[in-house]
Amino acid sequence: MRTGLNGRSHLYDSVPIDATPQIPALLAAGITRFLVDGTILDADGLARRVTRAKRALDAALAGRTPGKRMPGSGSGCLFQGVE
Repeated sequence: MRTGLNGRSHLYDSVPIDATPQIPALLAAGITRFLVDGTILDADGLARRVTRAKRALDAALAGRTPGKRMPGSGSGCLFQGVE
């Protein structure tokens, strides 16, 4: 875990986190803003992740199912509590 200058905590996992398959459920829960954290990515990797998130959001807003989770990635702590 790392705490940034604004006091926000960041949890890092041993694999990349990909929550794009959950965007429809997150929208249904009232979430309207999404963030791609590119702290440890190079410019090319960040551009790919932003494009992927935008495609998933566009699909969800159009009523389509976003693609599957990226190979080798996980869902982070999205489905488990943090103590």
